Amino acid sequence: MAEFKLIVCIEPFGNRVIPLRGRRLSVGRGNDQDICIPDRKISSAHALLEPIEGGYRLRDLGSTNGTYVNNNLVNGMAQLRGGDEIRFGNTRVLFTDLDPDQIEWPEPDEGTAPVHGAAGRLGGGAPGTTIPDPFIED
Repeated sequence: MAEFKLIVCIEPFGNRVIPLRGRRLSVGRGNDQDICIPDRKISSAHALLEPIEGGYRLRDLGSTNGTYVNNNLVNGMAQLRGGDEIRFGNTRVLFTDLDPDQIEWPEPDEGTAPVHGAAGRLGGGAPGTTIPDPFIED
């Protein structure tokens, strides 16, 4: 399986890299989520990333503002492909197996914007583990 990662666009600080490592990870604003993104448009328990053969799938957990993949609303589940742009609330996230220095972000569509000043965290399966700032890449 390719070494997929999420690259979270956090302006003005740059991008945060979250290696997926074949793990099932929850995404949301709540402190009990594996990936906590402090964006008010994100639900406490927003979505779930699940490894599948050859990649990942994304499941929206009934979030208030929806989850989008390549600007398409996810109804239930969506299979992710390298290069897909995910939007949780106002936060843009790239699903990729490329190195961050190989990525060029497209301009956001009208009505979307990267998170400003959000730190976030990633738990290795246990909520509460903080990602050190400015960003990690391991």
